[in-house]
This record gives sequence, C-alpha cells and structure tokens, in this order.
Amino acid sequence: MTAQMLLNAAISIGAPLAFIFLIYTSNIYSDGKFVSTVLTNLLWGATGAFAIAFMVNIYVALPLVNSVEVVRGVTAPFTEEIGKALLIVYLIGHPRFRNIVEGTIYGFAAGIGFAIAENLYFTFTNAASFSDILTRVLSTTLMHATASGLVGTFLGRYRRSQARYRRIYPWLGFSAAILLHAAYNNSVTLLGEGAHLLIVAVLIGALGGLLTWRQIQLGLRDEKERIDAMLTVRGVTAKERRALQQMGTDALDGVFAELSERFGKRIADQMRRLMVVQANIGILKSNLNTPASERLLTAWRKEIDALTAEMSTLQRRIGSLAMVFFRGVFLDEQRALYENLGQLLAESEQTEVHQFDALLLAAERTHSFQPAELERLAKSLSRAPIFQDVSLTDLENLSRSARELSFEDGQLLFDQGESGDTLYMIEAGAIALYTVSLGVEKLLRVCKAGDVVGELALIDGSPRSARARAKGNLRVLELQRTHFNMFLKSRPQVVMAMLRFLAERVRDITVALETSVHWARQVAEGNFTEARALSLLLQSEENALEEVAPPTEPERALSIDTAVQLPTVLGGAFGRVAAALEQRAQAPGQLGKASGKTGIWARLSKDSSETSEQP
Repeated sequence: MTAQMLLNAAISIGAPLAFIFLIYTSNIYSDGKFVSTVLTNLLWGATGAFAIAFMVNIYVALPLVNSVEVVRGVTAPFTEEIGKALLIVYLIGHPRFRNIVEGTIYGFAAGIGFAIAENLYFTFTNAASFSDILTRVLSTTLMHATASGLVGTFLGRYRRSQARYRRIYPWLGFSAAILLHAAYNNSVTLLGEGAHLLIVAVLIGALGGLLTWRQIQLGLRDEKERIDAMLTVRGVTAKERRALQQMGTDALDGVFAELSERFGKRIADQMRRLMVVQANIGILKSNLNTPASERLLTAWRKEIDALTAEMSTLQRRIGSLAMVFFRGVFLDEQRALYENLGQLLAESEQTEVHQFDALLLAAERTHSFQPAELERLAKSLSRAPIFQDVSLTDLENLSRSARELSFEDGQLLFDQGESGDTLYMIEAGAIALYTVSLGVEKLLRVCKAGDVVGELALIDGSPRSARARAKGNLRVLELQRTHFNMFLKSRPQVVMAMLRFLAERVRDITVALETSVHWARQVAEGNFTEARALSLLLQSEENALEEVAPPTEPERALSIDTAVQLPTVLGGAFGRVAAALEQRAQAPGQLGKASGKTGIWARLSKDSSETSEQP
C-alpha cells in the first residue's frame, strides 16, 4: 500500500465525515437520540447498503446483462437508492422519525456513508491521482447525499402527512432519486471522470436540493394547517371562534403535546418559553412607540435586551433543525397562526406574557396620556400605603391603565355590599362614607384630597363595607382590580413589594392583637391606670410617626383601611373603655375587696384561672 493510496483513503473518509462533524458542532439538533440515529444511518450506508448494492450489482445484475455500462446506468441507481433507504423505511414507524427535516438529514447521512465505502473501494482498486480522487470524492459524495436526502424527505412527508394520496410520496421520492443517480452515472460513462464530472454533480446536487427544499416547504405547510386546525374551530364565524378560543387552553395543550411527541418534552418546553419571550419582545417594542418618560422607556429597553439574550440562548438549546420547523410552522407570513397562538399563550401563561401591556395596546389607551401626566399619576399612586414599596417606574407603567373620573355632589361611587374591584385616589373634593342599615345612612367619615379609598379591594376584592358618595365636586384617579391583577402577574418585583406591604400589615395586626390581650388582662385585674397608660402610649407612637416625615415631603395618602390607623383607633378605644370601667368600678356598692378588684372582675379573674387549670 503506497503513501498515495493512504492519502486518497484519508480524503475518501475525511471529506464526507466533515459533513457529519458539521451536524454535531453546529447544534443542528440538540437531542442525543437524533445524533445517534444520524450515525446509525451513516454506518448503515457504509456497510449494509454498500454490501447489498455490491452483491446485487456484481453477482446478479452484471452476469444477467453482461455490461458494466448498463449496470452503472440502470441497475445500480435502483439497487443503491433502495439499499440506502432501507433503514429510513424501517424508521418511519419509529418515534425517532418525527418530522420531514429529520428524514432529509437521515437520508443525507446514509448517502454519505455509502459514498465513503464506494470511494474507499475505488481508491484501493484503482491507481488514481490526488486530483482525480478529490474530484470523485466531492462529486460522488454530493450525488449520493442529495439523492438519499431526497428519498428521506419524501419518506418524511409520508410519515407526517394525513392526505389521502400520501402513499404516492415514497414512490415519488425513489423515482426522483433514481433519475438523479442515473443521470450522474451516465454522465460518468459519457464524459469520463474529471473536473467536468464535479460540475455535473453540482448541477445534480442543486436540482436535488431545490426538490428537497420544496418538499420541506410543502411538508411544513401541511404541519401548519394541522396545528392551525387544533387552534381554531371550524364551521363558526370568526367572532365565535375567538370567543371559543378564550374558553380554555385545551387547544394549546394539544399543540405542545404534539411538539413533545416530535421533539421531546425538554425541547417542547423551550419552544413554549421561546414563544412567550418573542410575544413579550413584540409587546415591549410596541410600548416604545407610545408616550412615556425616558425612565420608563429605558426600563422597557433593558427588558427587551434581557429577553433578546434569553431568546438567543433558547434558540441554541432548541437546535437549528427544530428551529427550521418552528419558524416554518409558527411564523408564517400572514402570522394568523402565530396570533392565534399568542392569544392562547396570554391566557395560559398569564404569569409570563405581558397581558397588561397587550390589553392597553389593543384598547389603544396607551396614547391617551402624555409622559408628564403619567409621572404625575405615578407620584400620586406612590402616596398610597399599598404602593409604598413599588418603584416609580412600575407605578408609571401601571398609571397607563388609570382613569380620571369626575362626580357631582351626592353621586354614588359604590354601595355597601358591592364587590370591591376599584381603588379611588382623591385628587380634588371629598368622599363621604356611610354605613347603611334599614335604608338609613349613617356617616362614618369624610375622605379628602390625597386620601385613598378601597386600596385593599385591589388585592382581595371583598365586598364594600360602606357606601361612598361624592361630597361636592369630586375628581378621582380610578384603578381597576382587573388591570392591577394583570399587571402583577408578569411583574414579580411588584408582587414582592405587595408581599412586603401585606407582611407589614400582618405585623401591625399581630401587635394589635397582643396589645388587645394585654389591655384586657389589665382591665380584668382592675389595673385601670396601666390600661390608660397603654392607650396613651399607642396614640403617642402614632403621633410620633406622623411627626417624623419632613414637611417638604408629600404626605402619605390616608387610607380607610383600619390596619393603617390601628394604633390610633385602639388607643382611643382603650382609653374610653378603661375610663368608663374605672368609673363604674368606683361607684358606690361596686367596690371590690382590698385587692382593688371589683366583684365582676374578681369573678372574671376566677373564671379565667379556673379555665386555665382545665386539661
């Protein structure tokens, strides 16, 4: 064996294997099963397919026709293309064969494997020069890969198609591959081997590539129609169809079940996240065209940059092969399918898709405010205790859903017992709150400019505990619970601020309960002096907190939420009750024993001690 033969053998193996290495390094598909299947097809083409073709051509066809030219130009294309495709035909019913593009890659691999074996056979049986062997390696590898890839593409379309005439696809694939193969082999017979053969192979490869790409496009169109059918309801009007799509996410779950079956759950989950990311990028880019302050525009641009980086990472993880399917099926020119999917994603992925922004864009409310107005509204909202930990950027974003409303004197804002779904920030005028019993209104309090009414309705939606009427000419800033919930779902930083707010309320209530228990114990024991001191302490703490804020700072909005004013309320109530009980205890005939306990408090104390001793 000469050095030239060894060099020729290295070229025969190295050039075709470079294609397989390209598949591996370019992350065409990130599923290890796919790579192993590609390698299996490569080995099959180099061993099983070549052995079958060699045996049939040499020991069956050649003795029958007694002509090398006839075998090369007629029988070899049949035997070789059928032999290379046998493993792909077997894989048609296998879970690893999941789409038309995979069929193309499997066919390429089988053709390259066959070309390696054929080139090695030619190298060791012919004394060819370096240039001749290089030309042959490139031309035969291109021809075999193209022809087998075309067969794999048609078999892939047969695998996924639901058309009645799908059985014709394998026959069309084999016929096209055999004709291309025969054209190449007969060119070798007529023209001989040389540089011109490479030109013929390139032309054949280009024709086969065009046929393959066209079939891939048609196959993706079939897939698009199938998935579109899953996302829509036939036989109803467009309006009815949109209504039905909003009733649930069964259709969307069906789409991702289909993707999981085809690419695996990991890839399908990444595709789902990619759709969410792309939807949010589109929404945020639309936001950039709306009036907003530079602060809010900067926040949106930063979020777009972060999402773009995540999108690139997801695309690499999904792999080029699956991305061909993704772009071909979900990103069609009309974008109707993607828009249907986007609507369902907004319903299904409410914690991820910016549904709040999408709603404002659809309602064309984003152009109703100017940046300076949004900043003013954000500062007004920041005065509400519920928003004390929310950034001005987020509040400015939220302010885009706020509305300024005006009410005349005596006009009803909401009634007692109604579902609480709105916050009102008083900008001018006042709101009178009443309790209603048997149709009679009893004034509770009057909220003035800067006060907040109904802030906890944004969180729990509880029924209103009072009736609210405008007092004089009233102007308020209205924020609806529906919009607020949408805003929260896709913004975890605001959720954390709400949790901090609620945690502070829980601490306030815990302190109030502990104070109530302590106060009741002091009163039960007749320690009225300590009870009064406790009430004065509560009131003084509240007054001290109010004096801490610098006069130049905007005052925190007053809320009708009793937890905010709990120390003052408890302090005043404790003081009044303690004074009344002490006066009663000191009345003639009501004095207790030397211990200072009254009869009733002695009995309460006794009952309490007896109860505490029970098991």
